[in-house]
Amino acid sequence: MYLFFGPEPKDLASVVLMPGHNEAVGRLLLMHMHNDENAEVLTLEMNKFGTYSFTKDAFKPPTTLKIVLRWWKSDLKEVESMRTKRAEFDEKYREQM
Repeated sequence: MYLFFGPEPKDLASVVLMPGHNEAVGRLLLMHMHNDENAEVLTLEMNKFGTYSFTKDAFKPPTTLKIVLRWWKSDLKEVESMRTKRAEFDEKYREQM
């Protein structure tokens, strides 16, 4: 039930980053399966966190949580851009068929 009634997608980013939260990871996968609009943003957050975690500041959880939440808003634009490009590509592909 946690997968359906867990935290809001914005808060899910911070939960997925916490060790031992397999339910949150499962919910992220479920969101991808159902093409949830927030799944792509969450995936970008996880990738950025992975890159950021090689710095010493990554070991200060409040700092990284603030960074993840700050990225969230800016990534919405990036995801929309990716979706637009994907839609244009799909349309061109269909025209060629």
